[in-house]
Amino acid sequence: LKSQLNPHFLFNSLNVLSSLIKHDSDKAQYFVDEFSSVYRYTLDVIEKPVVELREEINFAKSFLYLHKIRFDNAVDMEINVDASKLNYLVPPLAIQTLLENAFKHNRASVDNPLKINIYDEDDVLVVINNLQPKIKGDDSKGVGLNNLRKRYELLGEKLPLFSVTEKEYIAKIPLINPE
Repeated sequence: LKSQLNPHFLFNSLNVLSSLIKHDSDKAQYFVDEFSSVYRYTLDVIEKPVVELREEINFAKSFLYLHKIRFDNAVDMEINVDASKLNYLVPPLAIQTLLENAFKHNRASVDNPLKINIYDEDDVLVVINNLQPKIKGDDSKGVGLNNLRKRYELLGEKLPLFSVTEKEYIAKIPLINPE
């Protein structure tokens, strides 16, 4: 996980912050708060095998807020997870892996926003994004998704499923019952 943390995210966030400081100090302050929340969470959970879905959802909200600022509101996000599932468990940074994947492979603009939908379905968390492939060639090696799959294997749980339709990328990660 440590090697998976993307230094580009750090540098991009610092560039966004630098710009905000010059143009909107109130938004810059909120950005710093969310940015520190993202990194604090990352450091707190990196050695844990699982975390509550509630924590992951809160982290995802902060993480996506930073991207909304970076991409000038060219990201639409909807989270609809049943409250009864929030105590279920997932590997730490599982949702972040899927969100990073969406940003890495897709364009986002105000006219054509990247749309991300997160919801539960039975004992699975579904993360869907619309497909708007970047023009440059795909240099992906699948490290993040393979890492996520291996973490589920170590937990002895059902494995995540990843699929692509004509319009969407769909990830389904098992929710682990805490009982």
